[in-house]
Amino acid sequence: MGRISKNALESQGHPYCFIDDFCTGATYTIKTKTLLSELQNRLDEAVNINVNTMLDEAFRSTWVQMSDKEKANFYDRHIKTMRLKISADGQLRIVVGE
Repeated sequence: MGRISKNALESQGHPYCFIDDFCTGATYTIKTKTLLSELQNRLDEAVNINVNTMLDEAFRSTWVQMSDKEKANFYDRHIKTMRLKISADGQLRIVVGE
């Protein structure tokens, strides 16, 4: 029965742990893995961006023309180096070109 429950949890993407883990020092690891899994799920739902499509649309809407080499250099320099910025009130932004 235990293996069936474990498989059911795994198939639904839910983290699981063995009862013995609660009696050891593994509780911090369990909490951390559970929180990280939930945060990743929420981020995956909230942010779904294809940067190639985004960049192509930016080129079209701005009428900027670049050679393939220039585009590759721009991508490496600005797109690959995007970073997250979190304000004091917890608002998250993806920052490009700063």
